[in-house]
Amino acid sequence: MSLAVSDADMQREINRGALQELWSALIKGHAAAKIYREDATLLAPQAGERLAGRADTAARGRLETGEQLVKVNSIIGDGGLWVSECETLWHQERTMLVSVAEMYDGKILRETRYRVPCLNSE
Repeated sequence: MSLAVSDADMQREINRGALQELWSALIKGHAAAKIYREDATLLAPQAGERLAGRADTAARGRLETGEQLVKVNSIIGDGGLWVSECETLWHQERTMLVSVAEMYDGKILRETRYRVPCLNSE
């Protein structure tokens, strides 16, 4: 019986851990610059924003002004493509933040964030 761990399994855990680190930092109100690659891109299509490079991406990679990350509902993915679903409070209204992240070597290469109102009011 072999208990070997494949390279793919190790990379999956590295990527999941990196995203958990990103969301944990944002819950605490901190920036998470080290999770982004130097050549990272952050897209926010609803706001028409596109940021390039770790410095700009990390500076804007925080949440919107007045927005607070409440909890992470799920992180799913494999290989280089990961989706996170989080709940935020923005102007006292609950919203969903969905992040689609393309990862390379355990860091975010490209992230696209979408925001939608929560349908339920738990």
